[in-house]
Amino acid sequence: MYSFSQKLDPLKLSLIVAMAALGCGGSASDGYDATVQGAVTIDGELAKGGTVTFFPVAKGPAAVGMISPDGSYSLRVGKGNESNLDRSKIPAGDYVATVTVTGPTAGDAKSAAGGPLPLGPALMADKYMSRDSSDLKHKIKSGMNIVNLKLDGPWANPAPEEAAAEEEEEDAAAKDNESANAPTDPADDESATPSEKVEAPPQDSANEDAPHSDEAVVPAEQSALSKDEP
Repeated sequence: MYSFSQKLDPLKLSLIVAMAALGCGGSASDGYDATVQGAVTIDGELAKGGTVTFFPVAKGPAAVGMISPDGSYSLRVGKGNESNLDRSKIPAGDYVATVTVTGPTAGDAKSAAGGPLPLGPALMADKYMSRDSSDLKHKIKSGMNIVNLKLDGPWANPAPEEAAAEEEEEDAAAKDNESANAPTDPADDESATPSEKVEAPPQDSANEDAPHSDEAVVPAEQSALSKDEP
């Protein structure tokens, strides 16, 4: 089983804080005026590899950083500062971070059509792998930013039964929303005004008020002849 053994070094943390105090020496004219560095821990232990991605809440490019064996990372957009990746800059603003840290690939794993081997098991909670579910939200300011990402392990994933129940609740809520927004027939709507309600056409009152008789109707000519007969 893959595990983390290296603990967060207090000396390294103090150096990172000192770097933050120094800043990065001003802002760039192109809007890339922030530097982001930090460390990634899972259940308090340093990650030994993986990827960190910061997605801007507003429009803009995503910033990416590789997690080093000592758990540290630094963000860049594109190639960044090729002479010193740790000094790469990104635009300041609000971001949602995702993190992917996986264990070793299974020994019997095979690549598809000569591609790369599939990733090993995730070593952190699944929510951190998607920008829609991640709760790692940070405001990046101009200058140096130290953002240490503290993650929960796989134990934080919901149980299969809970996940299925949540999915059913979301589906039911979506159906209720569709029903609420669906057009209704004014005739079935009790809240509709009288002009909106559809009424059945009135029946012929003359036919309705006419007397009913079981006697046969005799033509007038035949009735006169019957009176002349002895």
